[in-house]
Amino acid sequence: MAFQIRDDLNDYRAAEEGKPTGMDIREGKLTLPLIYALQQADAPTRQSIQTMIASSKPLSPEALQTIIRFVQRSPGMDDAQRQVQQYCQAALQGLHVLQEGPYKAALQALVQWLAR
Repeated sequence: MAFQIRDDLNDYRAAEEGKPTGMDIREGKLTLPLIYALQQADAPTRQSIQTMIASSKPLSPEALQTIIRFVQRSPGMDDAQRQVQQYCQAALQGLHVLQEGPYKAALQALVQWLAR
């Protein structure tokens, strides 16, 4: 779950992770950052963004940029990052049952990377 949400967050970040922005939106996927952003938006903004998503297939470049900026400026990005942190914390706690060794260390490193 943490990896998926992290990937969803990267869809709204400038190509810092090597992934073009807006791919999920273009494919019609409602990701956690977008869902959180819509939940916290005022009614007119929420309606406008939902209409844009529902009625524009394919999305125009202008509509895509409007949606990306909406999510980037919303608390939805931070909320989704907090969700990543919670999943990572739970994963690290779950690793305590494993023996110390290279496999456990690799899993811990992966989870810590995801949490950054």
